[in-house]
Amino acid sequence: LSRIGRHEEALRIYVHSLHDYDTAERYCEQHYKADGPDDARNVYLALFKVELEGADRSRTPGDDERQRALSLLNRKFSCLPVSDALQLLPNDVKISELAAFLEAMLREQTGRVRQAQVVKQLLRAEHLQVRDALIRARARYVYIDEQRLCPVCNR
Repeated sequence: LSRIGRHEEALRIYVHSLHDYDTAERYCEQHYKADGPDDARNVYLALFKVELEGADRSRTPGDDERQRALSLLNRKFSCLPVSDALQLLPNDVKISELAAFLEAMLREQTGRVRQAQVVKQLLRAEHLQVRDALIRARARYVYIDEQRLCPVCNR
């Protein structure tokens, strides 16, 4: 199933039929590619969805499947499209259950913003240096009169 891109079905077999959650997560690790096609980018989202399906089938809201899904969200949030994952969550999920996920996600986003600001300032400094060098180069001139000869063509 993985060769034809049917990751969700393969994960459903691992999770619901075989109850082998570790193998399901290893499957995701093997097939996840951040810059790959949609099915490779969203393989962790498929596992998250499959685990939540198991939680929906169960009778009690605090079951293992739901806890596994939230644990996956906490551990692999950088591999999941966050907006899609949050939309899949049941309405009765408490903010306290998502606190670790939200904190880690905000920390990563803040780090990205700060890194982008540093890169921006470095590029700005480089731009100013190049601009200064250009101004200096344009300020230099050579005075040529009729007695001066070109060293290359002797004219």
